Amino acid sequence: MLFNSLIFILGFLPIVLLLYLGLEYFRKPLIAIIWLFIASLFFYAWWNWAYVLLLLVSIVGNYLLGKALTRWHKKALLIAGISANLLLIGYYKYHNFFLENLNYISGLQLPYADIFLPLGISFFTFQQIAFLIDIYSKQVQVTRFSSYALFISFFPQLIAGPIVHYQEIVPQMGQRRSLTVINQDLQIGLSIFLIGLFKKFAIADTLAIYASPIFAQADSLVVLDGMIAWRATLAYAFQIYFDFSGYSDMAIGLGRLFGLRLPLNFFSPYKALNISDFWRRWHITLSRFLRDYLYIPLGGNQKGLLRTAVNLLMVMFLGGLWHGAGWNFIIWGMLHGFYLACYQGFHNIRDYLPNLPTFIARMMAWTITFIAVCIAWVFFRTETLPGALHMLQTMFDFKHWYFALQTEIDIYLLLTGLITLFLPNTWQLMREYSPSITPAPKTTSYMPMLVNLHWRFNATWAIFAGLLLAIIAILMVNGQPTEFIYFQF
Repeated sequence: MLFNSLIFILGFLPIVLLLYLGLEYFRKPLIAIIWLFIASLFFYAWWNWAYVLLLLVSIVGNYLLGKALTRWHKKALLIAGISANLLLIGYYKYHNFFLENLNYISGLQLPYADIFLPLGISFFTFQQIAFLIDIYSKQVQVTRFSSYALFISFFPQLIAGPIVHYQEIVPQMGQRRSLTVINQDLQIGLSIFLIGLFKKFAIADTLAIYASPIFAQADSLVVLDGMIAWRATLAYAFQIYFDFSGYSDMAIGLGRLFGLRLPLNFFSPYKALNISDFWRRWHITLSRFLRDYLYIPLGGNQKGLLRTAVNLLMVMFLGGLWHGAGWNFIIWGMLHGFYLACYQGFHNIRDYLPNLPTFIARMMAWTITFIAVCIAWVFFRTETLPGALHMLQTMFDFKHWYFALQTEIDIYLLLTGLITLFLPNTWQLMREYSPSITPAPKTTSYMPMLVNLHWRFNATWAIFAGLLLAIIAILMVNGQPTEFIYFQF
């Protein structure tokens, strides 16, 4: 069941929300939590009932491990718990990838397993690993099972994040809201949800129509024009931007409807002036997980430049592998690790570089960062390594660039770029109403914001929401809902 489908918007969501609000109004918090847990299992089962049992086993097993860690506080228990979670994700996500590479290296012909990847396994597995580590470090105390079960299975963030911490979500459960607060949460949540839905339908899916055929041709090694290859790369860069941004908005908006504030997961990453800042803005909760549970334990940047570079490459290698069982994802992650290592090294030489005017320096920094990210997206998007290399070779084969205008896509890319760089993001738009439980990340200087809008409880914004809804309704009638890109991870 997709957030952008009619069955979800007109069926599942109203039923689940109305009954939840009724239970909340009549002061039945425990029943409300159980109801939301059952609804989340139904939401997950909509794709494949078989994997509901897997999700339940994972929830129950990690809850019992958490209780055991609370009681005995044994490192062996923690290692066993982390290992069990990694084995689970390893089997379902990487089993055939491992066999494929083993067969290639050894010349064997070991048979592949018929495995269907459970939706969201990367997210709920990492979330439970963080839970076990936090218990071992005595940052959290385990409460009742119903709260833990909902913390893992809560449907707005179950499939594609954000990756949340136990102490962020569970204390919010069961709190009785006044009618005034409920009314505000409904208006804010629906507004954020509509913005995300518009990003998905009107921008991301439109860009996919252009980008997907070109990347399919690249995977087939069809000869392409360099400008067409660049257009397709930019189209995909903006497609995944608005696809993931739209999903993140919808997740936060849906959480707000139920009185739960989720952490911020996306904050205008294409405004970043360096690659480190990009990762403070893109998939913020995954970056937080990798930093807190891998990069810092490895030593972070406290053991010299060479060790820092090795740590960054290792972390981003695993970050790429987390996204998908394929060499293209690994190369994408390693590229970002290389970018981050270069940025760390840049601190040692920048004092010897000439001082440039602020505007020129900012534009150079932004251009280098954006182009580097786009180059890495080529590996992320193509299905094969030869296809990625062919696409990149085409992009940088300047002898075969034909500067013919493709008016429709060129205008659309230009408008999308202007929206991305110079308009406020959803958090900035809703900032007076605390749209997320976490604050905006500490980032480098923004690109200039041409229009500084503020969402309000008034008729103007109600009309704007109605206009978005009308556009979305037209698009839904004339097209089919598509999966979010991050659902495959």
